[in-house]
Amino acid sequence: MAYDKNKSKTVLIVFFRDGNERTFYSNYRKDYKHDYAWIENAKDMVKRLLIYKWKGKYTTAVLYNNDTGKTLQRWRNDELLENCLG
Repeated sequence: MAYDKNKSKTVLIVFFRDGNERTFYSNYRKDYKHDYAWIENAKDMVKRLLIYKWKGKYTTAVLYNNDTGKTLQRWRNDELLENCLG
């Protein structure tokens, strides 16, 4: 299921070892009223994709806030380098 990139609160860009790059948009939309819930949604997306599905298959992954462009998390070789989510 593809989510609308203009309405998504977060964006996850993953660079794989084989040279491919994929972009994922969260299903949590910018216009939802509960501002704190998107943080849990972002953590779940990262956990589901980076920790369980692609462990050992990617080189770099970056999670951005789609509103501000701010980096929320940065991963390299299954290691969390930067975490602004708390």
